[in-house]
Amino acid sequence: MTANEFYASLSGKRITFVGVGRSNLPLIEQFKAHGAAVSVRDKRSEAALGEDGEALKKLGAKLICGEDSPDSSDDASSQN
Repeated sequence: MTANEFYASLSGKRITFVGVGRSNLPLIEQFKAHGAAVSVRDKRSEAALGEDGEALKKLGAKLICGEDSPDSSDDASSQN
């Protein structure tokens, strides 16, 4: 599979990232740009995410924040 084929395959897929982190931000942006429905889980509050949280919301990613977020099943991937 080429990179172009991979990115084309993301369209309409539901994908969850665990942890906002600087390394995930570019990936989240790429996945959203190629049509993926992205949710992002982080133990920190939305306020604690600051600019990163704001950037993700502008991209259209669903933020699931708080101490229990990695354990919750209310995300994009659970709808497959």
